[in-house]
Amino acid sequence: MRLPRHEADLPAEEAASEQDARVPEAIEDSGRAQRPEEPSREGAQAARAERREEVAPQVRLPKAARLRRRREFLLVQQRGARLYAGEVVVLALASGQPRPRIGITVSSKIGNAVARNRVKRWVREAFRAVAADLPAVDLVVIARSGAPELGLEGARRALEAARARLVGGSA
Repeated sequence: MRLPRHEADLPAEEAASEQDARVPEAIEDSGRAQRPEEPSREGAQAARAERREEVAPQVRLPKAARLRRRREFLLVQQRGARLYAGEVVVLALASGQPRPRIGITVSSKIGNAVARNRVKRWVREAFRAVAADLPAVDLVVIARSGAPELGLEGARRALEAARARLVGGSA
């Protein structure tokens, strides 16, 4: 038997077939919902429940409370007092600003981006807690190798210790 190789060899009329004949009946009517389910309204869950700590939800520090330029960081690093507070080094320099400002440095030696961002969130939240008690200083917080295990309470303790030394004048 020879197979047709050209359109001229094909019949002009199509054979009568059922609608959607390529889909078997078992799959065609599987009882599934016609539309996908709506997403749950609970929101995203933390990837690691043991590291879940209360941090302010996406509240940015105002620009006036942050060191933003490289030269501001360098000025504090060159002229500021070094305060070793656990797994972070806090550099402090008196500023002419009306409120304290913070800059955070977390090197890639600390871990991957997730770990670095987690440390920065902890330090920012700890700064929010102690900022009202701080004098008008520029702070640069440099995370050390043990910072990923620090946690929110550890970051608060570190900044409280730095605040105590700054206010006490023993810096």
